[in-house]
Amino acid sequence: MFSFSLRRRALAGLMSITVVVGFLGSGGARAADRVALVIGMAQYRNVPALSNTVNDARLLSATLSRIGFDVTTLIDTPQEELREELDKFAFRSETADLALIYFAGHGVEVSGENFLLPVDVDVRSNKDVQRQSISLKDLLHVVDSARKMRIVILDSCRNNPLGDGILQDEGETTAGGGGGLAPPSPDRGTLVAFAARDGQVAMDGDGANSPFALALSEKLAEPGLEISLMFRQVRDEVLSATRNLQEPNTYGSLSGVPFYLAGSPELRDQLATDDRRVAWAAVGSNQESQLRSLADTGDARAMLGLAYMRLDSSGSEFDPVQAADLLGRAAEAEEALRACMEGQLFGESGATVVLEERLAGEEASFFVLTDGINVLPLATAQDHKRVGDGDTGPNTGGMGAYSPAPCMTQALCDEALEKIVRPTIRALSDMGHPYVGVLYAGLILTEDGPKLIEYNCRFGDPECQVLMMRLEDDLVPL
Repeated sequence: MFSFSLRRRALAGLMSITVVVGFLGSGGARAADRVALVIGMAQYRNVPALSNTVNDARLLSATLSRIGFDVTTLIDTPQEELREELDKFAFRSETADLALIYFAGHGVEVSGENFLLPVDVDVRSNKDVQRQSISLKDLLHVVDSARKMRIVILDSCRNNPLGDGILQDEGETTAGGGGGLAPPSPDRGTLVAFAARDGQVAMDGDGANSPFALALSEKLAEPGLEISLMFRQVRDEVLSATRNLQEPNTYGSLSGVPFYLAGSPELRDQLATDDRRVAWAAVGSNQESQLRSLADTGDARAMLGLAYMRLDSSGSEFDPVQAADLLGRAAEAEEALRACMEGQLFGESGATVVLEERLAGEEASFFVLTDGINVLPLATAQDHKRVGDGDTGPNTGGMGAYSPAPCMTQALCDEALEKIVRPTIRALSDMGHPYVGVLYAGLILTEDGPKLIEYNCRFGDPECQVLMMRLEDDLVPL
């Protein structure tokens, strides 16, 4: 066995392949007229914990952000804090065109009413459930003031966590039984979606996300899907994935006006074209989400369009600071492209260009061990880049390192593990290429959290030197 000072891990195998990962940016401001509250509950204190709900919430949060929602994400939130956040979201919904709530966690039905459980519930009777939980009626009231569309999605139709022993008052129906929720009756213009139709139980699936969350994330981001058709396609995908054991369902009466969450069919056709000039010409000045979609692909003209919107002092999006940033990004992108494509700065190698997000923040290294399925965090490190004191001289690695990295807090380590490393290991396994050994993630700690710059399938130099010094046992048994 071997160990570091804080952890004791043992896995097998080392490889020496380097994998470099590039990302397209996610620039552009979020639209305040589309707001979402995403809630994931997993680490319950007094009822059985859940495995995929937090993963599902984070997946949906990222998807909604990508299609232009201003998203608030709550993870394992206790009752009092959850009620405070719901009050805040109700206030924001009053000025929004569309308000959406997604809840993944335990839900139960008591006397025909649906209740969603915070992580700190401790219930002995139906009245405890009603006092300590959030009802579906509460959520519908929170989104009720949105101007055009209100959506509540419950991925909470799992096995009833309270069992059959819950106490009842005379005349009450029990919260015990096989699980499932009661059918709701939302007002016109409000849509309620269940991961499993009323009375059925939703499945977690075999992977990191539930079949419902995977299908919903995919269809939400697809331009040209009218909302009613989108949920029908989600239903079909879940039925297929679960062999007809789980059928999502929607409740509510919508107007006859088509509504698109990720853009109209015209936008889908515009963004599908390979000719950026066609796409740019078809985008109007008031179509901010379309501009962001183009800017995210690196289109400098879309960045300019967004910048012009931010410079309009009479408009609601006036933001000269962000305009300056967009103009700078557009200028840098165009100058670099001209040098590569026209000036042939890199010869034939410059004929193809990959645009990556500009990441600002401190750099750190995060090391894990994996057997191809399980992932165990090992240690963190940082190396010195500049050869001179005071960050002067050429920028190069190998000038020294230290471990652990003070900037890598436990929260950042957990976020990097769940959002970056675990999804990578799962994807490799799903592709039939499970990776076994040490994985070194090169991170930039941005204002939005850790971002991946590169993977190395080795300990690295000079990081390896300080990591080996921290070993308390022999490395050979590895």
